[in-house]
Amino acid sequence: MVETTPSNGNTNPPDDSTPKKIAFDYIKSRHFRVVKVNGVVGGISRGELAMSFWSERSPIPQRMVFAVEEDGSLGDEVMDERVSRDAVIREVELCAIVDIDFATELAEWLQKHIAKYRETVPEPKKE
Repeated sequence: MVETTPSNGNTNPPDDSTPKKIAFDYIKSRHFRVVKVNGVVGGISRGELAMSFWSERSPIPQRMVFAVEEDGSLGDEVMDERVSRDAVIREVELCAIVDIDFATELAEWLQKHIAKYRETVPEPKKE
């Protein structure tokens, strides 16, 4: 769920034994991390939506070679011996698979927060 009221699927009106409130504790898993997302690729997979989120960056060198000075210290890089990818890197960070009900809730949550953002954050001045 996306910041929605919890539902147990029961449509009957609450009785006196129904709790008036419920608490949820959020605990970070050992795999929790924050990632910057620049894009998503995916689609329908076995009746659910699969979204693979990626971050985009310039490549880092795969190999760098440096001269060694006479005193044994590290000198300048020998640029013509640098090995690097000749492409922009799109590193896939995770794949989230959701059912259509959650995807709908997520879309509504995003629209709500996008609207709030546009109301509160000034647009950058165009040159």
